[in-house]
Amino acid sequence: MMNFHETVLKKLIEYRETHSNFNFLTRQRSGAAKRFESGHWFQGNDKYAFVGLINASGGINKTRSVGLVFKPKEYGFDCTLQVRFNGENRKELITCYNKLISQIGGFGEKDSERFDKNLGRVSHNFSELFEFLDINYQSIISIFEKNGCKDVLVSDEKFKNLISNIDEQRGYLETKKYWLYAPGENAREWDDFYEQGIMALGWDDLGDLTKYNSKDEIVKALQNLFNTDSSKKNDATANYDFVSEMNIGDVVFVKKGTSKLLGYGVVESDYLFDVKRRQFKHVRKMNWKKKGLWEAGHNLAIKTLTNISDYPSPDTNYSTYHERLMAIINGNQSSDKKTVNMDYPLNTILYGPPGTGKTYKTKETALKILGISTENLTRTDIKNKYDEKAEEGRIVFTTFHQSMSYEDFVEGIKPVTINDGQLVYNVESGIFKTICKKAEDNYWDSQKGLTKELPFDKAFEMLEEEWQENEEMKFPLRTEGYDFTITGFSDRSIRFKKASGGTGHTLSISTLRDVYYGKREVKVTGVGIYYPGILAKLKSYKPEANSSEKDLKNYVLIIDEINRGNVSAIFGELITLLEPDKRLGEAEEITLKLPYSKDETFGVPPNLHIIGTMNTADRSVEALDTALRRRFVFEEVMPDPVLLKDITFDGFNLEQLLTAINDRVEVLLDRDHTIGHSYFIKLKSGDRVGLSNVFKNNIIPLLQEYFYNDYEKIALVLGSGFVEEKGAKKVTFPKYTNIAVPDLEQSYELITKIEDIEEAVGLLLGVSNE
Repeated sequence: MMNFHETVLKKLIEYRETHSNFNFLTRQRSGAAKRFESGHWFQGNDKYAFVGLINASGGINKTRSVGLVFKPKEYGFDCTLQVRFNGENRKELITCYNKLISQIGGFGEKDSERFDKNLGRVSHNFSELFEFLDINYQSIISIFEKNGCKDVLVSDEKFKNLISNIDEQRGYLETKKYWLYAPGENAREWDDFYEQGIMALGWDDLGDLTKYNSKDEIVKALQNLFNTDSSKKNDATANYDFVSEMNIGDVVFVKKGTSKLLGYGVVESDYLFDVKRRQFKHVRKMNWKKKGLWEAGHNLAIKTLTNISDYPSPDTNYSTYHERLMAIINGNQSSDKKTVNMDYPLNTILYGPPGTGKTYKTKETALKILGISTENLTRTDIKNKYDEKAEEGRIVFTTFHQSMSYEDFVEGIKPVTINDGQLVYNVESGIFKTICKKAEDNYWDSQKGLTKELPFDKAFEMLEEEWQENEEMKFPLRTEGYDFTITGFSDRSIRFKKASGGTGHTLSISTLRDVYYGKREVKVTGVGIYYPGILAKLKSYKPEANSSEKDLKNYVLIIDEINRGNVSAIFGELITLLEPDKRLGEAEEITLKLPYSKDETFGVPPNLHIIGTMNTADRSVEALDTALRRRFVFEEVMPDPVLLKDITFDGFNLEQLLTAINDRVEVLLDRDHTIGHSYFIKLKSGDRVGLSNVFKNNIIPLLQEYFYNDYEKIALVLGSGFVEEKGAKKVTFPKYTNIAVPDLEQSYELITKIEDIEEAVGLLLGVSNE
């Protein structure tokens, strides 16, 4: 079984394919522990890998001068840039190391001869590391070149010899690959492929894939075919891997969507471009072993074809990701990992005409997502349960409008007056960021199993409460006899008074949260020395016995009228983070730095569901922002007249009434402008006053808006009980030889006072009430 060193090597070589000056050091062939022979390509072991960037010859530990340290995690890797010069005597090298530390910045001093810069999380696609290298690698090389140390750079010859050694050893370690595969959109081709004993890809217009010499050539071909400048990276990778990386004997897991497994099989043939097939012409023969339907229990990669051979398992009971998938299919899964309930999509938009109960349905759906059955609950019960969960912070409701901004929704800078009357500008979290942080804290708590500690927000709330009771409470420093006090809190920071008496200093709450969860370290210099005292206080608060704080919980953000806001401007760069496989903890997790709170990274947790509503009378689904459409599941909510059948009046029921109105509106306009049942749902049988008010306050104003006060069409919908014919106006025009007098048409207007609503509806339906 290949260890994570292989993953690191492959990704770095992938980067070098487009950055030919990027050379690095691997382990030499020999070694007492025989780690090279077992596939540990870099200095390190199963817990870490050190990738040398500088081949220094003067240090005691000469393979560890400047390099990248990788530590495998569930989400990918933790990565550190390390500068280490144990006992180095060469002045030029010491100068280079110090300039590197100063120029790159952000290093923490571990001891007098070791400095670390935490690069944070690196997901499986290494995009975060590649971005760092794009910005900084040439600068690192230039420092050594300009300061007389060009000899310590890794030469092309040195690099090629090292890789040659690895390639030779790989011959002894070559293993089968494991793949995750989607057979067509929503797995619609699965039954046919299973019966035919094949797996196949689309993109038939590419032709025979063997004619392409590289992935870049496939990218260019796809861009030409689709007339786009987008990278087409995922599509190109799927095709390239299918023809070049997949081998006979590889294992393929079949998926549907991002949550279900359909079976697995073994590759039995080389690639074939089958021109006889009508579609899906890129083919390999398969020996399908199992077919069925299994819940994966977590979000599966969204791409068509994904190499999962080196994916780490999210479950400690299995050493690899593919072993866990196999266990699920074979029915012997053993897992302690808490996973998100995926019975409901993470991103949903309920769309339909006005009055169809979309907003009410969001409340009902939100409760179901939280695990609360609504089957036997009345509308009042549902409202009460909803209010209870909203009070807990598990559900947040907001409405988009034209003035809604990124600063309202995500974060912005707002003026705040502090105790001494001084005006300061703080970064304040918006609706979206606030609920994301709540859900994220719960997610990490549940995954890490913090049995003896409170969630951060709970502990921090208790700290604030205790401080409000005693603003003179002291926090110890590591130096005995010294302490400091807190002077106030903002949305983003803690203000404190230094031991020396200095004020105006702050500690980042985001940094404190990350340290609390073990996601980062703080250097023990500068203000960093003040974090441990507060951290110790937070950890001193203990959960109550039998506390359920560590259970994985879902959270729901409801966005009413989502189409009324400028979605691209409101979500900004975060729109990509909504995708299931880009959420925190997923294989292709993405985090980024927000424009205002630049000292923290932000990601969307997998236990946050977003439900939007949109009124199709205002805007069709097709007119929505493309980026939004691609990331949401759309569920149509149309009028349901059957719900009104038991509400009766003299000669008709409301099901008949609503059906007649909507049939006419659909012919005159379209189904997006039909009338919803919710306008009538609260009426009681025989309530003539209530029915009159519904027409006066809801139905007629809607029709006036739909038809732009064209009362002739409104008459065709409502009939003579609501709209009367006024006849043609008698108008006398001046006489001109060359000007034609227009024909005088009939005019129509609403009846201002309807004496008998039942009679008016009878005329609408063409029935007699006598």
